[in-house]
Amino acid sequence: MHIRAGDGTRLRTKIVATLGGLRNRVSSPDGERTVEFSGTGDDWNTFLEWFFEDGGYRIDLLRLNMSFFERRRDGAPDPDCRELRILRWLRANRERLPATAVLADLPGPKLRLGGVGGPAPVRAGDRIRLAFTKGAPGAVINVYGCPIGEQDRRVAAKLDEYRTGRERPLVQIGDGSATLRLLAVEPQHIVCEAEDDGVLQDGKGVTFKRLSFDFDTFQEDDKVALDFLLTHFIDWSEHPLSHRSCGSFLAFVAVSFVRSARDIEEAKRYIEDGMCRRLAERLRGVSEQDVRQLARSLAPGVIAKIEREEAAREGELDRILDAADGVMVARGDLALQIGPQNVPGFQKRVIRLCNLRGKPVITATQMLNSMTENPEPTRAEASDVFNAILDGTDAVMLSDETASGSFPCQAVGTMVQIAEAAERHLERFGLSERPTGEALRTLTERRFRDVLSGSQAELSRTRERLVESMNRAVGSNDAWLERFYGEKLAQCLSQPMTDSVSLAACDLATSGAEYRAIVAPTASGRTVRMIARLRPDVAILGAAHDDINRRKLVLSFGVYPLNCGRLVEENCARLLHDAEEAFDVCRDLILDAGLLSARDRVVWTAGTPLFGSGGTNLITVRELGRAKPTG
Repeated sequence: MHIRAGDGTRLRTKIVATLGGLRNRVSSPDGERTVEFSGTGDDWNTFLEWFFEDGGYRIDLLRLNMSFFERRRDGAPDPDCRELRILRWLRANRERLPATAVLADLPGPKLRLGGVGGPAPVRAGDRIRLAFTKGAPGAVINVYGCPIGEQDRRVAAKLDEYRTGRERPLVQIGDGSATLRLLAVEPQHIVCEAEDDGVLQDGKGVTFKRLSFDFDTFQEDDKVALDFLLTHFIDWSEHPLSHRSCGSFLAFVAVSFVRSARDIEEAKRYIEDGMCRRLAERLRGVSEQDVRQLARSLAPGVIAKIEREEAAREGELDRILDAADGVMVARGDLALQIGPQNVPGFQKRVIRLCNLRGKPVITATQMLNSMTENPEPTRAEASDVFNAILDGTDAVMLSDETASGSFPCQAVGTMVQIAEAAERHLERFGLSERPTGEALRTLTERRFRDVLSGSQAELSRTRERLVESMNRAVGSNDAWLERFYGEKLAQCLSQPMTDSVSLAACDLATSGAEYRAIVAPTASGRTVRMIARLRPDVAILGAAHDDINRRKLVLSFGVYPLNCGRLVEENCARLLHDAEEAFDVCRDLILDAGLLSARDRVVWTAGTPLFGSGGTNLITVRELGRAKPTG
């Protein structure tokens, strides 16, 4: 969230930008020159600085595509890899990046090209051979970094059935860099014909229209990537609950090609176990139960990428939303699975469901695709971004535009400008003039209650599904799964209280009394996300008790994250005793950062006991210059 000093304006939509390798020729931020990068550390520093220079627009989340994670031959991470270069820059600039986080996209069972080399142009009508195994002529289709033939020897038979079926057998390379038609299937390769002019390149995805393979979603490459991320992108130099620990940039990991809720469960279990191992090494004498509870609290959130037909089915989508911490609508592969004509309606449905649940949602893929090669977007792309924000997306994402495009800074700036225009439209509720007074309050209250009404209708269905998931866990004697869904069921049962607190805070903040923000300390971030889903017309300052949960708040619409800290000592004693102390710390953080002034009034929510999850039960009005309630 961008809160600009002076005029107090802010951008509430979150910007996600993918960072790839350095390109040879990139347009400078002012567009007046072309910069050639050689790939040195200084070049990386210059490139990253472009997006965060004073007066510029910040990226809220840096997306790292772990499909291209660089490892040495022995499997260890390359110490000079792109990811570690980015991390070193982030840590060196941590003090001025309090509202920036990292989203790491796991590889998943993505089919990719190999054996092509650099960009290789193809012409319409060209015959192209794609091999399944090493040593065969032509490009190789890889999955998990291995030729496809080493993964599933039934692929040829499935492709032959696909070729002779009713669906036109099309193969898309990347997100449209080339489209091929499947002509023949042999045991070791397929023969295709280019539908039109295009480009082939190593690492580009290979997608068969309306065809899925039965590869496991969560595989060894995903585990290797997660081990690297948990080791390096979480700050283990300080106690993880200390206010001094501010280098844990990893907020979310995205699971690719999710088919069911079990894919999310598997990823979450692996992350929690990894966090437990690392915490146990540092917290000697702490019980295993306490370590595991802390690991669950500090684990990065898991985003479900919806890009397969199985995940898009109504019943399965609901169960995926139950398990995940957020969703990415990955429209490229999804369009080939369900048809491009069905993607807009599905996107709207996913956004609505996430809004009702208070779970962040990212709209992704080709939002400003023409800006990969051009300094300005098409009108259709601008409308795409604008309408996704009106629909309620928390974040909009740039992929190739910033990962490999020639105009990365211009793409970010354009995305921000479109988001600003969309938010101005939202503030007027789509009317020609912004309503004021009672008219504004009536429209605002109607919006709040529309969300809560839909949420309450969704709540009973969610409760039934969670009970089913609990029964499945009990039946399989799976203690981890039983605890996982038991906590979610408990949250579901406490939702009416959370709804009441969220509505009361938003009603008060928009009552016309010139409140500038809602300030909400939070242990898990849940209350802040429940407030954010109502989209109040004031800033939401979410004060987490640790750095990892602060970064996780970055993704939610309209939320600016703070870290009030538990101020722990080596024995984990809590030195921040009650809500009054929490307010004093938050007030100082807000004033020191210049987010608000001492004369500003805020709506303050808190809970007793202070560090309990789901315990928000207090709403007061404060003037930041005072330590005590004003009434």
